[in-house]
Amino acid sequence: MYRKILFAIALMFIVAPTVRAQERPDFSGIWKLNLAKSDYGDLQGPESRTDIIEQHDGRISESVTAEGRHRKQQYTLSLATDGSETALPPDTRTGVVTILTVSARWRENALAVTQHLKFQGAALIAIYTYLLSDDDNTLTMRLSLNGGSRTDATFVFDRVLNGAH
Repeated sequence: MYRKILFAIALMFIVAPTVRAQERPDFSGIWKLNLAKSDYGDLQGPESRTDIIEQHDGRISESVTAEGRHRKQQYTLSLATDGSETALPPDTRTGVVTILTVSARWRENALAVTQHLKFQGAALIAIYTYLLSDDDNTLTMRLSLNGGSRTDATFVFDRVLNGAH
C-alpha cells in the first residue's frame, strides 16, 4: 500500500509539469515596451511602443502603436498560429519596411512569427520568437533577420493589462 501511495505521488510530479508544458501561453493583453530591458543591437528601435494582443481559438490579432525618430507607426497583424501564411494589405508599413505576409507556428511554449518584408526594394525575412515569462507579466520578442540563428534585437514588454477572456 505504501509503495502505491509513493508511486502515485511520484507520478503527479512527473505528469503535472508535462501537462503545464503542453499548454499554450496566452499573450492576450496590453503590453508596453520596456526600453531599459530591450536591446536593439545594430537596429534602430522605437522610443516607445504599445502592443494590444488578442488571442482566441488559434488566431492572434496584434495592434502595434510605436513612436521613433520623427515618425509614428500604427498597424495590425492578424494571423493564425497553425503556420498558414496571411497576406497583408499593401500599405502595411512599419516605418520604411513593408510587411508582405505573416505566419506563426508554436515551438513548444514559444510562438515563432515569420514576416516576409520589403525594405528599399530588397526582400527580408524577420522571425520573431514570442516568449512569456512564468508569471505571465513579461513578453519577450527576439528578432532574427533572414533566418539567421543569432538574435538581432530583443524587445521586452511589461504587461499593462490582462486580456479579456
